[in-house]
Amino acid sequence: MNEQDMTQAEYELKKYEQLVNDKATVQARLNQLAHYIFPRKYNIDINGENTTTDLPTDVYDGTAIYSLKVLAAGLSSYLTNPASKWFTLEAPHGIDSKVVKDWLQRLQVEVYRLFSESNFYQAMPEMYKTLGAFGSGVLYSEEEKDTGTFYQAFDVMNCAFETDDKNRVVGLYRDFYYTALQCLIAYGEDNLPDVIKISLEKNDNKRFNILHVVRKRRKYEEGKVDIKNKPFASTHYLIQTKDVLKESGFDRFPYNVARFETNTNDPYGYGPAEDALPDIKSLNQAVYDWHESVQRANNPIVVFPSDSYGAPEGLLPGDIIFKQGGDPKEKIETIASGNPNITIEMLKDIRARIQQSFFVDLFLAISNETKRMTIPELQEKIAEKMGILGTALHSLVNELLKPAVQDAVDRVIKLRRIEEAPKELQRINILFVGPLARAQRNSDAEAIRNWVATVQGMSQTPQLEGALDVINAVNASRDLADVYGVPSDDINSKEEVDAIQEARLQAQQEAMQAQQQSQQIADAEGMSKAKKNLG
Repeated sequence: MNEQDMTQAEYELKKYEQLVNDKATVQARLNQLAHYIFPRKYNIDINGENTTTDLPTDVYDGTAIYSLKVLAAGLSSYLTNPASKWFTLEAPHGIDSKVVKDWLQRLQVEVYRLFSESNFYQAMPEMYKTLGAFGSGVLYSEEEKDTGTFYQAFDVMNCAFETDDKNRVVGLYRDFYYTALQCLIAYGEDNLPDVIKISLEKNDNKRFNILHVVRKRRKYEEGKVDIKNKPFASTHYLIQTKDVLKESGFDRFPYNVARFETNTNDPYGYGPAEDALPDIKSLNQAVYDWHESVQRANNPIVVFPSDSYGAPEGLLPGDIIFKQGGDPKEKIETIASGNPNITIEMLKDIRARIQQSFFVDLFLAISNETKRMTIPELQEKIAEKMGILGTALHSLVNELLKPAVQDAVDRVIKLRRIEEAPKELQRINILFVGPLARAQRNSDAEAIRNWVATVQGMSQTPQLEGALDVINAVNASRDLADVYGVPSDDINSKEEVDAIQEARLQAQQEAMQAQQQSQQIADAEGMSKAKKNLG
């Protein structure tokens, strides 16, 4: 069938089938990672179905599972901690109006309130775990009547990505199951095909395979507000019958797809678990072997002399083996096993490498050290420890956090939780100020501090005393405030700085005038006394 003769549903389902075929090797890799690192995601196929209800029984060590939890907790605490400020909204460079700054401060409060009232902070740990295990994570958001926004972290296991020429995800196909009752709640009875309506009467727990497709529209009329003229088309299909269950649209792509690292032209990401997988497999086998060696040491194989029993069937701990006899002085003996202590040292080494892959040592070290450190010391220590996370953090900020905050800003404005923006503010800058984000900029602060200190040292030399003239103290202070994440309402605006500097200059001039007047009076009195003495 030609594409021109296909219905939209037929075209999308065929496209999805092709994307699934392209993802086949990735899907096998994801299941292997889940097997050792994220067991409850094991054996989930592209349809989001768990093909077995049993957890893996051949995983003998939990180091990777524990390490993934530490990674997720660390990213939650140091990137998006609900108990502290992790982003600020700033005006573009050159706009320093107090009116703009006050409006942005009120907007920021409302955005934080939207996140707190929603389930954002509950969804993020699952998002970070998925990222750490599979290298890709999907955070979905949609408007909800009661809370403003609903967030959900989806598995990359049952998603297929469509990317543009710059390998940015611009389309997503998500395959999942709903019961007949869930279909009724989600899509409404009028939009349900007969096959689901019949199930509602007979068995409302019967499940149906749904495909949600969100992708850029190729054609739409800008300015129109109906659902078919949104930049991103959103359609739910019933795969069984190819019926359209729901058709809508979004102004922004509702799936924030973040990837730890990517290969060129590869839509799917690679994460810490990928790097650690060889060690994880080695550790799993080593722990199994270690358990056997311990059992053999505690319950050794016993060898009996015999003339007729022949070869044994196995060499399990506690087995009895009969060997060919002949010497009446032969004794019952045991077979020596390996040294379990040697294996323990090897296990420690492998475990340490796995934990390093998941940055466990970094997060735990920072957690312990922050209890006895000042803020500047903390900044430097985090920068030192987290430099290795630089590339991944850049991806998380640009593919996950920045779109999430921008979407929240748009929703706050759309819900009219704040008045219209000042006319001079055409764009809002989002600055991330959590410990990890600040650590990425700490090198800038260090450069400013070192430069200022060097110039101050130069100025002590008489021939170089003019060196201080090149330092713009106000701009340097603002740059440092940005790096340290100082709240904008704690920083004076340009107008306030100008007023302070003008008042200081005026006070200095008045002081000089007063001093001159005092000197003139003193000089006059001195001359008067001199004349009297001469007379």
